[in-house]
Amino acid sequence: MSLKFTKANLVLLIMVVYQRRSDGMVLDDLLTELKTAHPSSRNRYEQIPPVRATWFSYFKDIEAAYPNGIDLDEIAVEAEKFTGAYPALATKFFRKFSKRTFEAFHSFLIDRDFLGQRSLAQTLGSLPGSLYFSLIDFLDAQSNMDEDHTSLPGVY
Repeated sequence: MSLKFTKANLVLLIMVVYQRRSDGMVLDDLLTELKTAHPSSRNRYEQIPPVRATWFSYFKDIEAAYPNGIDLDEIAVEAEKFTGAYPALATKFFRKFSKRTFEAFHSFLIDRDFLGQRSLAQTLGSLPGSLYFSLIDFLDAQSNMDEDHTSLPGVY
């Protein structure tokens, strides 16, 4: 499934990495993946993916907003709340990604099964104003997470 490139969705993915940052070499692997997705002969207007120091700045910002951590079951709702409560931070995160690097980031998390045990549609179904994900939740689409990003749009 192609996740729309929005501030709330980007915050969601960053929060997942924030929660999983101590799982092995996650950040190193993510940086490598984003660098691979960003061609050297890039459009001069396309953003260079965030570097390690930028990620630690993101983590510091999220930690300040959630000193007790984030419940992974409610991460989609928390991402939406964070975007509304801290619009300047969400914009700061958003400026460092292009659509291409966002999609690589999303695929990286899917490939490593970091988006939880439930399917992505079920995770994001509770986002306010998300007709697509609400419809998937309503129809109770049965799909495993590995197939979500490719097969789910054809389920309904």
